[in-house]
Amino acid sequence: MPIQNPFTIHRIFRTLMVVALISGLAFFVTNNLDFIINAITYGKASLPNIAYWLSKLVGTILIPLVFLLPSFERFERIKMVKYTFITYGILQILTLSWVFWYLGANGSGGFFSNDAITAFQSAQENSFVASYVYWDTYSWLGNLATLLYGALCIYTGLEFDNHKKKVCALSAAVALIRIFLPVILNIVSGNELFSAFWITNNYADILTFVAFCVAMFVAQIYDETWIYHIWDQELERPDEDGLEYEDADF
Repeated sequence: MPIQNPFTIHRIFRTLMVVALISGLAFFVTNNLDFIINAITYGKASLPNIAYWLSKLVGTILIPLVFLLPSFERFERIKMVKYTFITYGILQILTLSWVFWYLGANGSGGFFSNDAITAFQSAQENSFVASYVYWDTYSWLGNLATLLYGALCIYTGLEFDNHKKKVCALSAAVALIRIFLPVILNIVSGNELFSAFWITNNYADILTFVAFCVAMFVAQIYDETWIYHIWDQELERPDEDGLEYEDADF
């Protein structure tokens, strides 16, 4: 049964985005900030690691924050959402730039060997962490997952001003893939479903994207609430009882 009161939708939407933002801020203080400080201190602030650090910042803080801030002149909310998702996807793909370090050090020898790329990424002098943090594996499966996930996030950004049902479907895909693809990869690799390391480094992603996804589905109940929360605009429409809304093709 759909929520009848649009003001209830407003409260639920904002509460979910606040939960997502708080989760991201908590991760930043307890984990992400220490990571970049240590990376700089120990000379590991390479492009792949900086891209990873920024991806965590964008994914868990900027994405929910965009929906809580009002639109600015020339920077409407829908544009900011699009740019934020596109940036998030690009940062994911940039974490794969460790490949150039590998080719520079080893040429193409062993490039398609999981053992070789695992040893290279995890070596103390490199410490390219993105694939292991996001997908619980250093293997090519994890790196391919990063490439596909980055492309999905870019596509989501490009399509965020499309029909609300498509946007909700893409939002669900962004959330579900982040949660369940590591499980699938661990099953394929014969490992435990979730490692303690993966949970520790991804709890904010889980809370942020689940809250974000649910918020999208709540906002799409009525056209007015979708336009208000996603586009930061208001759609005037005659309404006798102030509760029921008629859907248009948004």
